[in-house]
Amino acid sequence: MKKINNYKKIFFRFLLGATSEKENKTVYTELSNSKENLQKARKSFYSYSHVMGSSADKNWLDANYQKIERTIKQKTIMLRWMRVAAIFVGMLSVGLAVQLSGIFTAEPDWLLVSVPRGEQQTLTLPDGTKVHLAPATTFRYPEKFAKDRREVRIEGKGFFEVAKDTKRPFTVESPRTKIVVTGTSFNIRAYPQDMEEVTKLVEGAVSLTFTDANDKVLKQYKLQPMQKAQLNKQTGSVTVKSFDSTELPAWMEGTLSFRNQTFGDIAKRLERFYDVDIIFEDSIIKHQQMNGDFNDETVFEILDAIKILSPFSYEYNTNTQKITISAQTQ
Repeated sequence: MKKINNYKKIFFRFLLGATSEKENKTVYTELSNSKENLQKARKSFYSYSHVMGSSADKNWLDANYQKIERTIKQKTIMLRWMRVAAIFVGMLSVGLAVQLSGIFTAEPDWLLVSVPRGEQQTLTLPDGTKVHLAPATTFRYPEKFAKDRREVRIEGKGFFEVAKDTKRPFTVESPRTKIVVTGTSFNIRAYPQDMEEVTKLVEGAVSLTFTDANDKVLKQYKLQPMQKAQLNKQTGSVTVKSFDSTELPAWMEGTLSFRNQTFGDIAKRLERFYDVDIIFEDSIIKHQQMNGDFNDETVFEILDAIKILSPFSYEYNTNTQKITISAQTQ
């Protein structure tokens, strides 16, 4: 790994024309011994030029291209894509460094799925794993999983039915939680705006690693079926306890369940589920805790039901889709 990292640094400096003759020889040797890396480099740089366009200064580009051409002379195999590389040395030095990291470690291309508020989406991943994504969720996964591992990333909420593969562990990473399984069903809620991240295991087994905002490991746990782990992102504390069948994830079927949640947290879920904005004029109402189960009700029917337990009034602006909640006037 150290050798690969050193070579990437040399290669990047080579594009800038800042390498010695010895380092130039290293670049030529590495590329001539690896047609696969060369093909990946050409494809990646072509993609960059297609997306960004050739807006670099022409005189600067031509001067650097001619310098590179004189340097490598007989290395004609490199000339076709080196001009494209030179463009992005000036335009996207940071982006290029990231892209080169993928080239020389043979990383796959990652796909991005963004689920809008008020919608859900179900995906089948390359290994057969099914993922149900909740509203306002961002999910990333590779076009093709590696031979020894399966990794995905999520910000939001998802229910996973992981295809069993003991030789390739399945890893789900959220901002503060890392879940490793080989085949199981579980639910994770990890919205950036929420104060906690919650993982519920339905069947199988999972290993959890919780980190702080700086990726420092806080705690590690192994969950058993019908257990859940809750991370308080503010304090770093983790609570592991059992849950019953009434708390089984059912949001995929349109059911919303609340257990000992504040009105403020419930409002966030309603915003995502129904694509509305909820504003509290009196903050004291946000801290009241409540339970509830709702299936196929509208957001207004849910608010009317909550009003029975915690009196308040609300107004809905049809133009802005905003609901304003205030304390009940006497």
